[in-house]
Amino acid sequence: MKTRTVKLGVAYVDSGQLLICDPCYINNEYLVDKKTGHKNYSNHPVYKHKDGSLWQFCYLKKSKIKNVNPFPGTYESIILKYKKNPNQLIKSGEFRKTNMSLFPNMRKGEFSYDSICDITSSKNHGGQLNFAYGLGGVGVAFSTGMGDGTYDVYAELIKLKDWGERVKKVYIEFISPREIENF
Repeated sequence: MKTRTVKLGVAYVDSGQLLICDPCYINNEYLVDKKTGHKNYSNHPVYKHKDGSLWQFCYLKKSKIKNVNPFPGTYESIILKYKKNPNQLIKSGEFRKTNMSLFPNMRKGEFSYDSICDITSSKNHGGQLNFAYGLGGVGVAFSTGMGDGTYDVYAELIKLKDWGERVKKVYIEFISPREIENF
């Protein structure tokens, strides 16, 4: 059967990952922090300063992990206590990355930002997300080939007898052949 390929649009990526799901599940299944009502955004590593204090970049300016201090802004913002920014503290060795779990209260595969970050950091670079009651199928999350950026999304269309033209498959090119040659 003859197919044709069309560009559907672009996907802007700021977290180095994408999600495929039926949009009807977003409002009903996507989990938020029950205390604050905010979606969870704290997938950055926890660092231990040589003085023993723990630090983490947090979008909401508060770590979800007990006894972890949030950076006062970005990785470039000065931590007054040390008179250096986190990037300088990491480079000097004063900050060391810990192996502390970033998601201490998360059920594996739950439909939340933190779970998506956990899944896309796995050895397979992605995986299945589950409905709140545990059954898989609410979505699939995966890391993007080169991290943040703008990625073209394409559909391969096919014409079926009695059905007309339909989407056969959708794909996203994360790394172009030209980029592969340059690495």
